[in-house]
Amino acid sequence: MNNWHAINQEQINASRTVKQLNATLKDLREIEAKVQRHDVDKFKRSIADIKKDALNVLKEYQDLENKIKLVKENETSKSDDERKRMEDEEEAMNELSRQMLEIKQDNEQIQMVAAEMERLENNIHEVNEIFTDLAQIVHAQGNNVWGTQNNSLFVSSNKAIDRLVVVDQ
Repeated sequence: MNNWHAINQEQINASRTVKQLNATLKDLREIEAKVQRHDVDKFKRSIADIKKDALNVLKEYQDLENKIKLVKENETSKSDDERKRMEDEEEAMNELSRQMLEIKQDNEQIQMVAAEMERLENNIHEVNEIFTDLAQIVHAQGNNVWGTQNNSLFVSSNKAIDRLVVVDQ
């Protein structure tokens, strides 16, 4: 009975981790929607393996959950074969515990990738702002140069006219 309590507790912990993993996958989809169009393929490639692994682990978790339900239903009629199967199921639960640890690690890695993608997106926006500001400055400086050049030509032409007037007199 104590072993079932431990299995039940592990099952609860696994369910929590699966919920966190699902939330992280949802966050990745939301981040993907925020990524600029020309970076979407790169983003998808960078998270493809993590996403695939997470989905595989979720499927394995569901399979193990189904096995646990079967074991609980058949617990009342234990024969030697069933005891062997129960031992196998206990071994599967130990494997589930190991997999849940991997899920937690994958979840942390997914969160790190998501944070890095968000940082990258912010950097891209900052670079865009810098280039926009630079374009405005260049445009303003160009207007100043043209204004100065036009004023210089005007002054030069006025001096030339004044010289002609002086020469004529």
